[in-house]
Amino acid sequence: LNERFGRDSVLIRNPIDVAEWDARQTVSLNTADTAGMERFVLWVGRAESVHKRPMACLELAQMLPDVNFLMILNPRDPSVEADVRRNAPPNVRIVPRIPFEKMPALFTRAAALVNTSSMEGFPNVFLQAALSRVPIASLNVGEELLSELSNGCLAAGDLSALADFLHSVWQGEGPDAETLNTARAWVVSHHALPLQAERLCEVISS
Repeated sequence: LNERFGRDSVLIRNPIDVAEWDARQTVSLNTADTAGMERFVLWVGRAESVHKRPMACLELAQMLPDVNFLMILNPRDPSVEADVRRNAPPNVRIVPRIPFEKMPALFTRAAALVNTSSMEGFPNVFLQAALSRVPIASLNVGEELLSELSNGCLAAGDLSALADFLHSVWQGEGPDAETLNTARAWVVSHHALPLQAERLCEVISS
C-alpha cells in the first residue's frame, strides 16, 4: 500500500477461528455431502469460466482416472455448470454446495485441495486446508502464501506438473506429517482470529 498509493498502512490478516474449525471436524456428513465418496481430491469454487475455471479440474481428472475428485460447484453460470456436469469423467462427483459448518469435516476426508483459478484475492480455502493438514495443489494462484506454508505445489500453469503432484499425494507420497503440522502451526500463529481481532482493536484505538 505504501508503494502503490503513498500511504501508511497496517496489515490485518484474514482471520480464521481455529477453535471453531477444529470443533466442527467431527460434524456428521451424509452421503449427499460427499456424493458417496470416502476419500477424494477436493475442488471448491463457482461455476464460472473466467476465474475459477472448473473445466481445468475436469482436465486434471481425465489425466488421473484412478483418483477421485469431489467438486463443490456453487451455481453461478448455468451454461458453465451444464458443461461441467456433461463433461465430467466417471471419477468426478459434483455437489452444488456444502454448509460452512460441514466444511471442516469435509476436509478430514480430502487427500488434497486443488485450485485451478486463473486469479484470486486471498484464498481463505488455503487456510482451511492447512488447518486441516491437507496438501494444497494450485495451478496458478497463492504463490506468496504457499511459499510460507510449504505444504503443496504451485504448478505455474502446468497441468501435468499438478497432476504429478496429485498422483503422488493420492499414493501417500505427498508432504509428510511434519510438513503438514508446520503449515498448520503457521496459520495458527499468523491468522488466528483472536490475534487479528486484537490488532484491529489496536488500530481503531490509535
